[in-house]
Amino acid sequence: MELSFIQLILAILPESLLISYVGLGLLGIRVKMVDYIKISVIYIFFLVIIRNIFKLYGLHVILGFLFFVVLFKIIVKVDWHISIISSLVGYIISFLGEVLIMPPILDWLKLDLVRIFNGNLIKFLVFFYLAKLPLMIAAILIYLCDFSIISIDREMENL
Repeated sequence: MELSFIQLILAILPESLLISYVGLGLLGIRVKMVDYIKISVIYIFFLVIIRNIFKLYGLHVILGFLFFVVLFKIIVKVDWHISIISSLVGYIISFLGEVLIMPPILDWLKLDLVRIFNGNLIKFLVFFYLAKLPLMIAAILIYLCDFSIISIDREMENL
């Protein structure tokens, strides 16, 4: 299931923005929008290489997690353990949507993932964004309520 250019722009770019914003934001780390965009654009190039060139479907998730860790370390300049935790938090919340929302929708519409990925773009995007609801809700809470599960800055000051 190769990703088309339009899928990369309309789905993967927002997803990677959400994963980085939520992963870092829930730890109380805020960076400039340009850094989130850098992370997302570099991640998209990585994903194209992994999925479209090397055809490592499934393995792209683990490699993507590790790549986010490296990107957070290099671009955001946080410690390795913070980078690992923020990447893990972003991925866990993303997977919650895929595990809790995707199966009922697939069952209800009597569809399979291959038909959604290779079918109508509108169906793909609706399905994709429904699966990202937990990420979107977390991003809204972080942005509007300054929500975080822990403040890394405060914790570092206490040490």
